[in-house]
Amino acid sequence: MSADANAIAEKFRKIMGPVASTLAKEAARECGGTVSGDRLIVDAKKLENFKQLMKKKCGKIIGERLAETIINEG
Repeated sequence: MSADANAIAEKFRKIMGPVASTLAKEAARECGGTVSGDRLIVDAKKLENFKQLMKKKCGKIIGERLAETIINEG
């Protein structure tokens, strides 16, 4: 399921730029995943927590409603 976390991070990166990559790495570590270079490894069980952390972190910058829309898009 790590592809899902990477896909979510990529969607945010397209809108927010490199800061989204940094926030995604932080969120992955906080939810119990790992980071290998630019690749996020988040277990399927922890993916929902990762999504919520991304929504919270990125929502502070682009607005929580837009962040939620980005997550729900895929």
